[in-house]
Amino acid sequence: MRTTTRGTIAALALATGLALAGCNNAGTAGAGADAGAGPGATTAPAVPADPKAALAASTAELKKGDYTFTVAAVDQNATGNAHMASTSASLVSESTDPEAKGTFEFRVVGTDHFMKIKMDLGDAGQDLGDLGELGDSPEMKKLADTLKQMQEMFSGKYWSKLDTAKVTSKMATRFDAANPDITGSAALLDGVVTAEKQADGSYAGTLDATRSGPGQQLWTSKELTQHAEKLKAVPFVATLDAQGRLASLTIDVPGVGSNTAGEYKTTITGYGTGKPVEAPPAAETREATAQTYEMLNR
Repeated sequence: MRTTTRGTIAALALATGLALAGCNNAGTAGAGADAGAGPGATTAPAVPADPKAALAASTAELKKGDYTFTVAAVDQNATGNAHMASTSASLVSESTDPEAKGTFEFRVVGTDHFMKIKMDLGDAGQDLGDLGELGDSPEMKKLADTLKQMQEMFSGKYWSKLDTAKVTSKMATRFDAANPDITGSAALLDGVVTAEKQADGSYAGTLDATRSGPGQQLWTSKELTQHAEKLKAVPFVATLDAQGRLASLTIDVPGVGSNTAGEYKTTITGYGTGKPVEAPPAAETREATAQTYEMLNR
């Protein structure tokens, strides 16, 4: 979804702020929806007849934390990997927004969280290159130092190691036994208000985004409060695979907050297909700066 440059960066950095949506089709239950089967496939359990119950049950495998997925939006595309056995996960997102082109990478390895951002700063990058012209006063020197840190943060040369205790945003990605779903799909489906099974086997309805659990990446806490009335009946379509597991979730996002109207779709490309993720090289890693936390917590 198109946002301002600052908004897009913040969304990217929150992983999965990520205002993302996907264009891959995993198929629908009852119509050969086996795209997400993979090594994690098991004997198909009975899918609850009640649509809400079926949707609630569909995220059980996500909550085991072993899967791969894709997400994309109007101006963003991403791929992700979760591997609970090693308590590691990764996400790579590309923004094609003309106002904020760049790539965001996020890794969780044990209790360590890392992120790296490479942004095309355009004219702003040229301005940052002229920092020496700001003068020699203490105030100007402090400003120059801050701008240099920002330039380095968006250079894509270094990974920032995050102290998760300093990341207060509800959108922030966590990955551990208590937070196994980094797609945010289970959190969104927590807010289902209406649901009906369609002729093609998919499920369509509305969800109340203000009731969604922690981990959804579409709206900040501030946006959920400011635009509550417009977010209480957000349309969605979900498809399940042959085993009743969530295969895809498409949200028809209204144009409020930093999001423009458009589809947000998550596709689970495989269950039981997650792979261990390695920490970035120490020589390429630095402690996150105050500016990094300010950006993440906006």
